[in-house]
Amino acid sequence: MPILRREGVGLFYELAGSGGPPLVFIHGMTCDHSFFAPQVEYFAPRHQVLNLDLRGHGRSDRPQQDYRIPGFAADTAWLCQELGLGPAVVAGHSMGGAVALEMARRHPQRVRAAAVLDTTVLSSPERTEKLLPAMQRRMAQPDYREAFREYFGRFFLASDDAGLKARVLAAMLATPQHVIVSLFEALRQAACPLLYLAAANHLSEPTEMKKLRPELITGQVVGSGHFLTLQVPEQANAMLERFLALLGPA
Repeated sequence: MPILRREGVGLFYELAGSGGPPLVFIHGMTCDHSFFAPQVEYFAPRHQVLNLDLRGHGRSDRPQQDYRIPGFAADTAWLCQELGLGPAVVAGHSMGGAVALEMARRHPQRVRAAAVLDTTVLSSPERTEKLLPAMQRRMAQPDYREAFREYFGRFFLASDDAGLKARVLAAMLATPQHVIVSLFEALRQAACPLLYLAAANHLSEPTEMKKLRPELITGQVVGSGHFLTLQVPEQANAMLERFLALLGPA
């Protein structure tokens, strides 16, 4: 199992494929690298692909500490450096989108472009300030698992596969409670991406985002809830591939 240690914390990663530009996939809050498995399979024949577990998630270590977006971004940039990756196209799902944008801001030499896939981080400040503190308090309670299922259960469509929904929620609930509470605090960040892919019931409004950044490229999948990388990978892959084509040669 490939692990690199930073500041005493083991970080799990998978490196596949060859070619360029390199791609880095960053999963969302309480998820893990498996949420980007369809994208790794699709892009690895033509690109070098880094797929990782953020600290506190999946197969990476889960120390009792604060978890913040800048720390995740620093970990990811460090992994890219240690693995010798050139400037990468960094794609993040949900909270991973905030990590991708923070990485682009703080470590620009490591990021060629950023793509954000259906993230609440880009919601209006009013919605964010109202929702996140209340959810953070609920996640700190003994019955946090019930609140967790209620909150993230809304990210699915009624037509979504029940088995996939159960597997996704089980994987997310494997994240320790102290990590979940810390992550809700980390979600109080906002920025604009170069590419935004929205789910059918998108959590951010592409039209409003384009008012802030007219050059923003947007796309929207059909027939998927929040977890579009797993639910409609063929659509997500096609839009990411088109974005790469628009970027041109490295």
